Parts: sequence; C-alpha cells; structure tokens
Amino acid sequence: MRYALPSRRILPAAVASMACLQILGRAAPQTEVANRSLRVTLAAPSGRLAVRDLRNGIVWQQYEPFQTARGRKWGRVDVAPVTPDSLVRITRARTEGRTIQAMARWRGLAFTVEIRLARDAAALTVTLDVPRRDAVLPWKPNWAGVMLMTYPYAFFNETAGPEAVVPIDEGVVYSTHDTDPLVDYRRWNRRWLHQRLSMPWWGVTDGERGVMTQIDTPYDCMFSVQWVKTPRGDRTLPQVTWTGAKRTFAYPRRVTFRFLAAGGYVAMAKAFRHAEQARGAFRSWADKLRVDPAAARLRGALDVWHQPALTARLIADLRRAGVRHALISKPRAGEAPALQGIDPGAVSAAVRAGYLIGGYHNYSWIQGRLIARKPRREQGGIMSENDTFEYKKTPWDPRGFLMRCPVTLADALRPVGQAAVAAGLNYFFLDTTTTGGSILECYHPKHPLVRRDGAAYLRRALEELCDRGLVVGSERGKWWAASAVHVFEGIETLSEYGGAYYGKGGAGHWVGPYLENKPGFRERCLGYDFNPARRLPLFQLVYHDSVYCTRRWNQDPGRDPSLWDRHDLMNILYGTAPLVFMHPKAGNVIGGAGWEKVKERYLRTYRTVCGWHEKIGFDEMVDHRFLSKDRLIQETRFASGWTVVVDFSDRAWRDPRGFTVPRHGYRTFKN
Repeated sequence: MRYALPSRRILPAAVASMACLQILGRAAPQTEVANRSLRVTLAAPSGRLAVRDLRNGIVWQQYEPFQTARGRKWGRVDVAPVTPDSLVRITRARTEGRTIQAMARWRGLAFTVEIRLARDAAALTVTLDVPRRDAVLPWKPNWAGVMLMTYPYAFFNETAGPEAVVPIDEGVVYSTHDTDPLVDYRRWNRRWLHQRLSMPWWGVTDGERGVMTQIDTPYDCMFSVQWVKTPRGDRTLPQVTWTGAKRTFAYPRRVTFRFLAAGGYVAMAKAFRHAEQARGAFRSWADKLRVDPAAARLRGALDVWHQPALTARLIADLRRAGVRHALISKPRAGEAPALQGIDPGAVSAAVRAGYLIGGYHNYSWIQGRLIARKPRREQGGIMSENDTFEYKKTPWDPRGFLMRCPVTLADALRPVGQAAVAAGLNYFFLDTTTTGGSILECYHPKHPLVRRDGAAYLRRALEELCDRGLVVGSERGKWWAASAVHVFEGIETLSEYGGAYYGKGGAGHWVGPYLENKPGFRERCLGYDFNPARRLPLFQLVYHDSVYCTRRWNQDPGRDPSLWDRHDLMNILYGTAPLVFMHPKAGNVIGGAGWEKVKERYLRTYRTVCGWHEKIGFDEMVDHRFLSKDRLIQETRFASGWTVVVDFSDRAWRDPRGFTVPRHGYRTFKN
C-alpha cells in the first residue's frame, strides 16, 4: 500500500520572498517598532532584539551564544565554542506598521526575518524564511540534519528572568547562573525538541515577570541550553536551533515570544493552553467522556501493573482490599496476542468491578527477532537517507529493533485493536509511541515521511483505537497526543534524571533497588527526579483536566521505601495517580507470600492519593505556587475550588491563613 502525505498548499514562496527582499532598505544600526505594551528594537548586523516592556520598564535583551556542550556521561561534558560563522548577520531592514522586515545571512545562506508585533498583546512573532524552500541546503548532513541555526536568540533580564522553566516531562526549573558544565551533564545536550520536551515552549522568569518562548513550528527544531555573556557575567539560556527537513528549509520557521508582567510560569502554561484551545487541539475530560464514557473509570484509579497472569482471583483480591477504582495492565512482549497473560474470567470480573483492564503493546518498535521470522516486517520500518534500516540495540533482543514509520502504525494497530475489543478488554497501553522517538525522516518509497507530519500520523493511529471504545494510554507523553489519549504513563518521572538508575534487563529493570552507587545518583535522581524544589507542574497546569498521568512503570514506590512518602506527596500536590508494579521478586503481589508485610503501606497510598484524585482528578489545575523560600512548601489549586498545601520539609508549616501542615504531610481544603 502507498501512503499519501497530508495535503499541503504550495505557496509561490520564491517570488514573494524575492519581492520582499528587493524593497528592504540597507540595515540601519537599529530598527524599531512599538505597540501599547512593547517597544522592539532590532540591532544590525548582530540580529539581536531588545524589548522594553512599557508596562513596567523592564528591558529584555538577546545575547549571542558563545559556548555549547554535549554531555557524554556523569563527570564528562564536551564543551565547544560557538564560532563566528555560526552567528546570524542582518544585512538590510525596514519597518512597516508593527512589523520589521529584514534580510539576513547565515553560513552563506540568504534568508528573511519577519518580526511582527501583536496589535494589542505583549507578544511578538519571529518568522524565518528563504527564497527557495525546496532548494537543497549546501552543507553536509550530520546526526541532526544539515542545519544548526540558532536564531532568534533567547531573551534575558538579570532581575526579571533569573530562572529557566522547561517542560522536560512534567517540568523542571534551572538557574541561569549555573554555568559549570558539570553541574548537570544532561542539561547541555542538544536534542530534538519533540523528543525532549513534553510541550513546545519554555520561559525565563522571576516567578512573576518573564518571557515565554513558544515554538510554533517545533518538528525540525532542536532544544539546547547554551552559554551567553551578559554585563553581569556568563549565563546559560535555553535556545531554539533549526535543522533542515530532508536537507531543505521546506517551510517558514516561527517562534512567538510572550512578555509577562505577572503570573510567571503559571501564566506561561495557561498561555499555551489557550493557544491549543484556540486551534482546536485541546480536549477536556468532558469532551473525551462524551466519546468514551469508560474513561470515567480513571478518576481515583490506582494504576496496577501485575507481572503474573491477570486472573479473576486478582480482581477479587483487589476488591477485598478496598480498591474501588483501578487500571490493571499485564506486562508482556511487545506484539502479544490480546489475551496473552490475561484470563477471560479476569476481563469480565474487572469490567463488572468498574475497573479498566488491558495489556502492554509496543508496535512502535519492530523487534529484530520478529523480523527474523517474517523478513517483510522490516518494510514497515523507518528507512534512512542511504536506503538502509538502522537497528537499535536493547538488552531484550540481540539484533535490536527498528522504529516503525508513523505512516504505517495505524495499519499495524488496526487488527490488534479489533482483537482487544473482541476479547472484551477496555484498556490498551501502547508503549513508546508518545515519546516522539519515531518522529523521524523516512525515505522508504512506499511511506516517505518528514518530521513535521510524523505526529499527525501517530495521533491518527491513537485516535483509531479510541474510536473503537478503548481507553488508550502511552509512554511518557507529548502535547501533540494529549487530545488522542487518556493516559500518559511516565510523564511524572523525569526520565533524563532518573532513567540511568533503574537497571537494564532482567527483573532489576522493573523492581528495586535503584542503582544508588552509580555516579550521579544523588545529584540527578534525588536532585531532580525526587526533588520537588527543582520540579514544576507545567504539564498539569495545561492538561490536568485532559490526561491521567503517572510515573513510569519501573518506579513502584517500594523500590526505595525511604522515598515512598515523597511519591505520595508529589502525586497529591500535582493531582496525579499512584502506580504500583506487582512483581514476585518485589514481594508485593497482592495475595502472594510477601503481601501481608507490605499491604498496609500500599493500601495507605491507595486510600490517600486515589481518594484525593477522586475529588480533583478531572479538574483543571488553575494555580501552583511556592510558599517557602526553600520551595519545600507548595500549593496547588483546582477549578472545583479544592486546594492542597504540601510540606516536603522536615518541619511543620504554620500557614498565615491559620492552619498547620505537619512535616512530610499535607492539608486539603475547599474555598
């Protein structure tokens, strides 16, 4: 079967761009436009922008990056200078109303820059384009493509933007003053935005004022943190870096900057939410329940992965333990039959109990061992530019696997979804699909793909599963899939910081203990993944009333009992659900030999965390704030009026509103 790419209207780009270039005047040292909120100045030839916020007098400056880096492993970061030929140069510019039109060059490439100031809002959009979008770019390809143009540069103000907030998984906060390359070796890596970030934006802020950077064309874009020189010293800032699309510029590249006088990262998250709603890309729980009422079973549900077979006895044991709502899944091979490891009696018992039940699938990978049995399977994989298939190694397959091309995923899933429905299952977990790893260029003649279309094909495949009446979950989670799925499992884990400490292969990958002796465990896993002071609920501020979210399935709280309270408190603060992985080697299988020793702690998690989730699990998160200077006392508010204050510290919190929160405790109330 041949696949047609989504239709796209072809514009007379070359004619329009050349006409624009011909009317541009020679660049003055500065070109300026303004509206009621902002005054924007473009400096030539540097291409740097300065923005004065007329509401408060804050001036936001751009600085050219001078240094970049790539972290190889803990304790080693390869630092490299940003050479002068990597910097953009403006050659001509003129103004027209609230717009600056400029001509620029980068490594010999002529392109246009349009800087358009919004009519009334404190926002400006920068668009880059070239005269011939289909022309092959004149550079050799590397691992990222043929372009690595960093422009427009990041904005910074020393007092109004000392911290960077970035939606890596749920969200992290970085100090822009951290300039030591070894402070966090993963921070500096340049990587695909759609793989690294859960949403295509980030910001710098002091908690109230700030600048949000939203990438409107995110699929041929890299995210990186690079060094800049400011009058107060070196700083590190998130930067946008463009790559080619099958070795061409292909289409206009666009970034929108939003300048905030108040609201900080909360206002940034809400701005992205409103933008997604405006383009029809946001679906609330109310919208999803109209299509699939079974998704209501996620409210207050405990996410249970059960290594032994799913049986009617398991369902009975959960009910006797008082578990009223549950999402029950069976781990198994990636392309397993619908009922592998699931007894038919378990399915009917779970549905009667009001649970969701299903099994693990991974059709975004094509395993080498399966290709060995049926070589034609290989043809569904992503083909590289040199007409070969590139296998990736795993501990579970000696040959490795191929990433399945997103164009072919829906066809691969169609019979699998039909089989799940026929078996009576009401939940379908599809691993790796929403990590973004398969959004790559494919050169297969029967299913060619460019990155910016990859997400659309993956989303379409997920939507087909939902249309069959299945509640659908996938790994980690990304904005482009939020409208199409019900569950993101793993987005609450900061995988970049915790993933190295789970172990590889065997039962040790799923059950504890963590690899505490591996270098960087305290700084990375404890310092970020389990450190509420370095995290932010950026994803929940956008999608709490749209997607049920958990930690990764290899982060059962019993892996490290000393962190169990932290698991619960972070779930309570973010309004997310707890996950347990019942595995014989962990001694936590309900009804098993070790269950009596641990059941009270597991059931306490269910009663407290899921009990809270029953109240607010489908509500919009309307606010989050730090209440203490050390950031260990935090508060979230939800649209229903419920508020929770969580104390992660070693001392009780006496709130000025007249109540006390115990150490390692929480307090909920309704306004």
